Amino acid sequence: MTAPDRDQLLDAAQSMTGAMDRLGGDIRSLQLYGRRNRHLIKLVGVSVAFDIMLSAGLYLGFRRADDASRKASRASSTQVVNCVSGNESRRIQAELWNTVLQFPAPATETPEAKTRREAQTATFKDYIAKAFAPHDCSKVE
Repeated sequence: MTAPDRDQLLDAAQSMTGAMDRLGGDIRSLQLYGRRNRHLIKLVGVSVAFDIMLSAGLYLGFRRADDASRKASRASSTQVVNCVSGNESRRIQAELWNTVLQFPAPATETPEAKTRREAQTATFKDYIAKAFAPHDCSKVE
């Protein structure tokens, strides 16, 4: 080997060593880039999983709230129906008592007994009016 060939070989070897060093640095950079990307992909996967769970939880929560709202609405309308039904029942009972109280007095009733009976009947009619008074169904919640 001659000296110029040797110098050329040394230059080529040094050039290749530098290129290999740069290539090694590039490979390390790519490895770091790949690790970072894999880490970010895992984070995105976890984020998507949490989003799906959150969406499912929100759906179930809204579904339960909707069911509760429907039940409350049904209960409210049932209470109004019960109130109206109760008013009708009280009206019928009051009419029944008023019919009973209109029966004629005994033929042998004395004037004092008649006065006492009429006072008791008036007191009882007042009680019936209060006991069987209709309720205000518009205030039922």
